[in-house]
Amino acid sequence: MDRFLNFSESLKLSREATFESESGKNMIDDIYTDLLPNNGVIKKVNLPRTTIVTGRKGTGKSTIFQKSISDKTKDRKAIPVYVDTKTVYGNSTPSIHLDEYDIIPDKEIVKYFVYTNFMKSLIDSIRETVYLKLNQNRIVKLLGLNDEKFEDIKLKLDEIKDNIDDVFKRIDLSLVQTIKEHTEQANKSSKNIAVDLSNKPKLTAGAQSNHDTVVKKEFNNILFSYLDIKNSLIENLLKIKEIIKIKYIFVYLDDFSELDLYAQELIIDNFVAPLNNYSKDFVKFKIAAYPKRFYYGELDNQKIDEISLDFFDAYYTYDLSSSKMYDIARMENLALDYTCRLIENRRKVFFPDDGFYKFFTLAPKTLHQLLFEVSLNIPRKLGYILSFCYLSCVINNKKISKKDIENASIKYYDTIISRFFTHNPFLKRPFEDKVSIENQKTLLIKIIERQVENRKSILKSNEPIFNVPKKPASHFIVNEKLAYLLDNLELNNYLTIYNKIKDTTGAFTHLYALDYGMCKKNNIPFGRPKDGKHGKYYKHSRFNFSRVIMDHFNTTQILKCNNGHEFPYSFYEDIEVFDFNCPKCLKNHEFVKCEVTVHNQEILDRINELEQENLHELSFAEFLVLDSFSTMSPLALSSYAVAEYVNKTESSVKLLINKLIDKSLIVIDEEISKGLDKDHYKITKKAMKYVEKINTILGKKKANSQVLYK
Repeated sequence: MDRFLNFSESLKLSREATFESESGKNMIDDIYTDLLPNNGVIKKVNLPRTTIVTGRKGTGKSTIFQKSISDKTKDRKAIPVYVDTKTVYGNSTPSIHLDEYDIIPDKEIVKYFVYTNFMKSLIDSIRETVYLKLNQNRIVKLLGLNDEKFEDIKLKLDEIKDNIDDVFKRIDLSLVQTIKEHTEQANKSSKNIAVDLSNKPKLTAGAQSNHDTVVKKEFNNILFSYLDIKNSLIENLLKIKEIIKIKYIFVYLDDFSELDLYAQELIIDNFVAPLNNYSKDFVKFKIAAYPKRFYYGELDNQKIDEISLDFFDAYYTYDLSSSKMYDIARMENLALDYTCRLIENRRKVFFPDDGFYKFFTLAPKTLHQLLFEVSLNIPRKLGYILSFCYLSCVINNKKISKKDIENASIKYYDTIISRFFTHNPFLKRPFEDKVSIENQKTLLIKIIERQVENRKSILKSNEPIFNVPKKPASHFIVNEKLAYLLDNLELNNYLTIYNKIKDTTGAFTHLYALDYGMCKKNNIPFGRPKDGKHGKYYKHSRFNFSRVIMDHFNTTQILKCNNGHEFPYSFYEDIEVFDFNCPKCLKNHEFVKCEVTVHNQEILDRINELEQENLHELSFAEFLVLDSFSTMSPLALSSYAVAEYVNKTESSVKLLINKLIDKSLIVIDEEISKGLDKDHYKITKKAMKYVEKINTILGKKKANSQVLYK
């Protein structure tokens, strides 16, 4: 039983987590399974070129990095350096105390000081790792370093630290001075000024937008002026290269897509690109990213490689060497082969006595096919499903059947895919995604309902194309010009691009496969007819969802400018020609941008109904807390600040805030909370309007708000 558990858990590992044997040996070389035949992926990653490895969560990016690091550790030509980008960024806080400089630490200001400390921490992390690697006895012997050389290297690394510390100290102080000057000037000239009792400079909503723009512009100017990567970092690294006589430093930036767009811009343009382009081929980056959530910036595309780990991109690219570029059967065979190798490699490690298949009622070939379908080549997903089977069957001495695996896939859909998408405030989306989560959930419901209806209709149909076993309805096609609207649903594993084909009109489309567990939950048979006679099964108009998507966005999404002009979503490409400037405003010689916004009255009504119910159920104590947030808006407040304001204990206020969060009236300000290392909260717009309405009825003005709390 324990071996089965270890088998399944080994597939779930993430980031720098390693799986070790009982003796403490790292087993990455034993369990690593390449996505492509003949170790095609790892051979590419190990080349001395900067490489972007893209794939959804769980596709094996970190495992590939671990294998590459293991390979390079044995290589006298390179030093591997691993950086968990997400952790470094999450631990970054402002290195100076803004209160000491009489600056209100609002969200926009704190963000930039977090960015500077993140960049410094990233460089420090790489410097420290290089030092630790070189300080290992094995490495010292491998590279033939004597005491004199090692001291010389240490001196150069110390110079890097001193240079970087000095550079970022000057950046922080210069940014402080710039913010103070602009804030004071804006407060003097603005007609819309709020008086802060602390006498610290503070901008009101009327000036905030311009203030944010100026801060960002000045921050970029300061970075450009002070951050000289060539002199502060590259030159010393090249000197180290000459001392130790190695060719490369491989820097592995894991979880890079967990960063927001601006953080990626800073790191790529000010750090990665200069090192990649100007370090004389000494520094090579290996970057793990999500599809459509990576900023390329100043990277020289002739000096980088890209490898995709997602089903279609991986095998479609691989299959370009074949004359059958669109041969879906070949791609499926490659994918199934990977699933077989993934299982077999681990079986040999965890079940050397060949006892793995005794846990199943299925024959190995049938099992491999089923595990491919439920996971679509996502190892972590496969690990979760087998882990669920361990809990439902193995510990109860029950063999795992097909039904058990299907039930596990439903559990994965409910507990991992759906819950993560619906409730996770840290959900990562493609950078170009403009569609609200609520809107996408509505679209997904429509897709499922359409497939359920398709299934019912197919069962009754006499068309020869539908005369196949099980009559599956798990796939659908969408015109490739509309496919970007599904990017976020794909990134979050509701569906997967399975192929690119032409529909009956000759238009190029994307063939999508819905998640296996989602299909089973909705009684939608999963699969694709394999015989040639029914090869056009999913080309049938019944499975063309282009109209479903167009109708959905025509009725639920609109393009709207700040002057109130609205256009159907079908006008998207037409307005894009005008760089998204409103055509009606252009007639009046005004340049006003159009943005995509929710226009689904049903969704808005349901949300409004729920919010109204929550508001009517407010206690007086909860109202007092809301009123404190309203009074101090747009500032984010800690529970301690609110407790002081309403004259209650912090513990009681925390309970009230948690209730208000559950009612969607208060939200956690994630960026401020990260920056200050303490939870801070802010009021929602709906709650804000409600408080203002009640205060108007009570005849109470904000300036006298504290009367209510006495």
